[in-house]
Amino acid sequence: MRVTLLGTGCPALHPRRAGSGLLVEVGETRLLVDCGHGIAQRPVEAGVSIAGLTAVLASHLHTDHLADLSTLVVAGCHQGRPRPLRLLADPAVARLARALQAAWAEERAQRLAFEERPDRDGFALAVKPLEARRRLAFPSVEIEVVAVDHRPVEPAFGFVFRAGGFSR
Repeated sequence: MRVTLLGTGCPALHPRRAGSGLLVEVGETRLLVDCGHGIAQRPVEAGVSIAGLTAVLASHLHTDHLADLSTLVVAGCHQGRPRPLRLLADPAVARLARALQAAWAEERAQRLAFEERPDRDGFALAVKPLEARRRLAFPSVEIEVVAVDHRPVEPAFGFVFRAGGFSR
């Protein structure tokens, strides 16, 4: 299991710190936890294609954890992702994701028409529900979703990754 801190910043911008995001890689599984400001560029800097992300896990509804969500969708499609970007999120983040898709619908339609892309699904998000005490299974890794206290934001999640006898 390889864990890469992509950003550890907060809402206050800093020239050397991106917003919150970390990449967990186990075999062919690549999971992105959060996608704060500046995070979309960081997997590329780490040698990982955004198109190859297995899923994005959203810990909670805060801009410094989600600001690059739309950029991940567009950049991943441009890198050749043929399917929607999978987002695991609570209902509030799911609503945000749907609103972002709606807000960018006209631009997406223009882009698809102009570029004549056969992989139209790559410009979409597939939002799946996320809740505490749930276990997620991906090839080579299992994730336990745990509730964390991040008041006033509720719900907020932490993630325990288990692979090859190790936990992170």
